[in-house]
Amino acid sequence: MNKGTGSGTMDVYEALRRRIDMLPVGMPKSATGEEGRILRHLFSPREASLACHLNAVPETTERISGRLVKAGAGFSREETGAILAELARRGSILEGRRGGARTYGLLQFVVGMFELQVNRMTPQFARDSFNYTAGAFAREINRTGIPQLRAVPINVEAAASLCVHPYDDARRLVRDTPGQFGLMNCICKQRKDLMGEPCGITDIRETCITFPAATALFKKSGATRPVSSQEILGILERAEREGLVLQMGNSMVPMVMCCCCGDCCEILVSAKALPRPATLFTTNYFAAIDPARCTRCGACADRCQMGAPAVASGTPHIDADRCIGCSLCASVCPSGALEMRRKRRTVAPPKTLGDLYAKILVRKIGLPRAILAGIRKRLGMRL
Repeated sequence: MNKGTGSGTMDVYEALRRRIDMLPVGMPKSATGEEGRILRHLFSPREASLACHLNAVPETTERISGRLVKAGAGFSREETGAILAELARRGSILEGRRGGARTYGLLQFVVGMFELQVNRMTPQFARDSFNYTAGAFAREINRTGIPQLRAVPINVEAAASLCVHPYDDARRLVRDTPGQFGLMNCICKQRKDLMGEPCGITDIRETCITFPAATALFKKSGATRPVSSQEILGILERAEREGLVLQMGNSMVPMVMCCCCGDCCEILVSAKALPRPATLFTTNYFAAIDPARCTRCGACADRCQMGAPAVASGTPHIDADRCIGCSLCASVCPSGALEMRRKRRTVAPPKTLGDLYAKILVRKIGLPRAILAGIRKRLGMRL
């Protein structure tokens, strides 16, 4: 773990936190300081000082080095390149390519730096990140009401009566997407393992799927291994058997797809504790029970991660405020009393990941400031 000493060192981590906090999904300050310990784990003081000069939009080493020289920050071209490459290798910043040249930029904490610590997480980082995501960051991730992930039916066959949108059909998306998929360990389950609180729902650990557009990013840090689309379909089948909720990147062209549980996934755990978790999810479907056919076997209640089915007493029903449309209940109902229905008003996700984060940014800072940020980006200015 990288450790710093003195008020100056603390100042550089606070400056970096403020820079990251300007991203669509920021890094708010907590009352207990976990975010500072997280950043000290990911950056040495000198690395943090350099990262404070990075842009939200990835740039070439030459451009970043020129900015550092102009600011009198004391980094040579060679040192800048070496630090950027090392930070990208460790999953602390974003690395991309533009015209054959490597580019570097700031990463959000989630989805971003946190997920890229898979297979390299320490027990202390696990505890700090858990406390942070359950506290100050939980408010940030729900701040705009636009989620980075959305729940989709894991089994479209269980919803055969529906006209399922192509972007809500996970298996179809996998079959129709060319290129290399990736499979990685679940960072949330890995975190709970390190905390001595292993998942009580499944022993599967490789439950996070990257689509071709994101596979290169995660592969660079050694987080993911290449797999075929057929292997991904097999993972989805097993996830359904284990009772995992399918959460997909909230865009028509998804980057990631996660098989999540209410034991470990911070999104599901936080939502389940609220009285109306359905309001936090972008989902186009809901489950409904036919009371006349329900045998009160409880299979649906055992599977639901949100506690939506009410079948033990009274008229069997699904609490609409708790149902997130995952279809896990309908896929195991032995009497056929449960069916999935499409909402009257459905929501299409943004076309791309960039569109998603632009939408989040507009909601976060307002349209005028977002337009100004877009103009600065086009002019090549620091955001």
